[in-house]
Amino acid sequence: MAGMSAAHELAERGFSVDVYERQPHYVGGKARSVSVPHTGTDGRPDLPGEHGFRFFPGFYRHVTDTMKRIPYGTNKQGVFDNLVASERVLLARFGKPPLPALVNFPKSRADLETILQVLVHADTGLNASDIKLFAHSLWRILTSSYERRQQVYERQSWWQFMQTDEQRHRDGYAPGVPFPYEIYCVGGLTHSLVAAQPKLMSIKTGGDILLQLLLLTANPAAHTDRILNGPTNEVWLNPWLAHLTGTLGVRYHRHRYVTRFDCDPFSRRITAAYVRPDVGAPRSALRPTTTFRRCPWSAWPSSSAPICWPWTRHWASSKPWPPPPPRPSTG
Repeated sequence: MAGMSAAHELAERGFSVDVYERQPHYVGGKARSVSVPHTGTDGRPDLPGEHGFRFFPGFYRHVTDTMKRIPYGTNKQGVFDNLVASERVLLARFGKPPLPALVNFPKSRADLETILQVLVHADTGLNASDIKLFAHSLWRILTSSYERRQQVYERQSWWQFMQTDEQRHRDGYAPGVPFPYEIYCVGGLTHSLVAAQPKLMSIKTGGDILLQLLLLTANPAAHTDRILNGPTNEVWLNPWLAHLTGTLGVRYHRHRYVTRFDCDPFSRRITAAYVRPDVGAPRSALRPTTTFRRCPWSAWPSSSAPICWPWTRHWASSKPWPPPPPRPSTG
């Protein structure tokens, strides 16, 4: 959805925008729904499959702001009104019953019963040493300064910080064998919350997300977890595409592969990007109509990343963008 987001911001500020999208049919990258072939019957469309669970934590700010600017039916806040707060999360496990858990501050007797049931019937295999180490690690993150988070925690993996290998030795498990502390306190959290590998994810990334979720859970007025009320394409991405191409005039070029960037070695400016419509097809050069100095996304060299043209001098020089025009009413 990076290309759609950039196109939206530029088009709202009056720029002429073209998006070169690799996918021939879909938009939105990994955020999209993917139709399961041959599952639709009696003239109905194929059933939508999702890349993964799609949830929008309460600490999200930017994507939800964009959602409010995407019209959807009679929704006063556009697509944003398609987000609904969840009450429970079910943690599936191999060979054991799933664990129900709260995602918000307990507000009823049923919520308290759910907490007690998890404490009594969890059967996680965690011992007192595991729990103490986990609590100690979270407290270290919670009480760390901003400078430590930026300079130290950004450079150390979650796996190392959580002392996973050391705790394996203390708990008496052989190398390579998954054990409770790793499953529930290290890998399970990173895979579930941010789909990241614990040996590669930094402490800053994992710790900030986990602590924000925990603090939201402790806030009676907050919603920790929100989900869409329908398939992602239907209630978010397709309305977004219609708004971009219809109201904002963005031009979409589908099934385009980025093959190369040309750069000026002296000014360090990108002078052209080369795209082709399909594998084996001849490529054509795209040249920006305004000058810019650097790409806004580090992932641009990948041919899977959509690109938007033209970029502006404001982005190039790191100056603030001009404010967008007044937002149209979506009510």
